[in-house]
Amino acid sequence: MLVKPGQLRIFYPDKFSEGAAEVLGHALGRWRGPHTFFLAGGSTPQSTYLAMRARKDLPWREIDIFFSDERCVPPYHEASNYHMAHDALLNHVVPCSGRVHRMEGELTPDKGANQYDALLRQRFSQERPGTILLGIGEDGHVASLFPDSTASKAPANAFCVAVHPLGEEIPRLTVTLALLERAEHIYFLVSGYRKAAILARTVAGESDVVAAEVLRRAPQVTFLLDTAAASELPCSLIEDK
Repeated sequence: MLVKPGQLRIFYPDKFSEGAAEVLGHALGRWRGPHTFFLAGGSTPQSTYLAMRARKDLPWREIDIFFSDERCVPPYHEASNYHMAHDALLNHVVPCSGRVHRMEGELTPDKGANQYDALLRQRFSQERPGTILLGIGEDGHVASLFPDSTASKAPANAFCVAVHPLGEEIPRLTVTLALLERAEHIYFLVSGYRKAAILARTVAGESDVVAAEVLRRAPQVTFLLDTAAASELPCSLIEDK
């Protein structure tokens, strides 16, 4: 097993978003001075962002917002991760738009990736990324690092690359394992029975699961789960939860 019981926070489904928001709020609130927070896309984080925006105790003026991945669409497109995060959270809490560093998905994939890669390398060549929020796909992908994709094997000095997922028309931009392994703390946000099997494979460290590779490399990881997602984990991990 790649995790210990202390790395799991498990909530009942009706308390999942509020519980995750509380954990993330505590993590962000404990920092003094500037900090960085990478947002995840997809459907699972949206309700957590809504819960986070209700908190009045977070130092948003000190937090720079980055993104872990993005589809190559304009920022107002319904498929844009930035669009979702802006509507659910950022437009309500971040006092300065200059602290939000979105991936410019409206550019060509290579240009968008190169531009964000340069930004990340400029910012994190000397400091570590702070708090990174990630989901896990049913195939074990994180951000837009899919199994067997070239993005999962990006050069060691690349922090952002373009990827063309199989079966999808829209290319994506994604941070790389090289960036994720430098993080101060990664939080995996996972809910629902459909994620139970891949979560069990992740914590077991199966070699073909991208999320497991992140878990092997990252120095500090916490899982924020609902009881459905945790339903296939070994009892030794979830006892007393």
